[in-house]
Amino acid sequence: MTRTTRGIFTGAALLLLALAAGCAMPKKMAQPVIEKDVSRVIKLGDGTTCVEPAGLAESRGTPAAVQLKELLDYDAGASDALAKARELKLKPEEVEAVYFDACRAYSNAQIKTEDFEKGKTVYYGLRQQFVAQSVKEWQEKKEGIADAGKLCLVTLPDTDPDHRSFTRVVPADSTVNDCAQLAATNGSGEILLGCTTGHWQNTWAKRPIAVSVKVRNLSVRGTASAPDPDCGWN
Repeated sequence: MTRTTRGIFTGAALLLLALAAGCAMPKKMAQPVIEKDVSRVIKLGDGTTCVEPAGLAESRGTPAAVQLKELLDYDAGASDALAKARELKLKPEEVEAVYFDACRAYSNAQIKTEDFEKGKTVYYGLRQQFVAQSVKEWQEKKEGIADAGKLCLVTLPDTDPDHRSFTRVVPADSTVNDCAQLAATNGSGEILLGCTTGHWQNTWAKRPIAVSVKVRNLSVRGTASAPDPDCGWN
């Protein structure tokens, strides 16, 4: 074997050894993808708590939800945005989806405080619209008095026959804040929460709640301001 031939075989052997060593080395593991906040419950610094609604992906993609998102992105005041949002014929789940996405974006510093506050104002305004619609449907329903549900008692001075305390059966998903906003818009500063099994077989909380237009994120869980037994007031 000539020197040239031996050199070729030696080079080939070294190349095979290098390839074999390369195959034996462990492959570098893929690095995990770090995602942004994807929690289902988001607690903001101002005390706001946002809970991911069921069917978020479907609800956020409807034409009405997309229109609401675009409306909130426009450079318009909260009152103008709310007035236009009322015309979109939105469903509650669509509003919840848009609001939750805004909460998540705000928690990740993707939108400014003033933009989130505008969205929050629109959100609460639309919730009041849904509550009012549900109350109206209940009042017009035949034998609606037999329905079980949540009771919202709005306390007013009983000096004006046309403007006095009243009780409403509100939707099952109503929050303490919904009842408080109903009171505030009617000039009241106090509410009392209750539950009914139907036909005005009611239970009431032992303690009323003082409210104002700016009060939000109210909770009565585990306090004397919740009825006992409770029908779902948070």
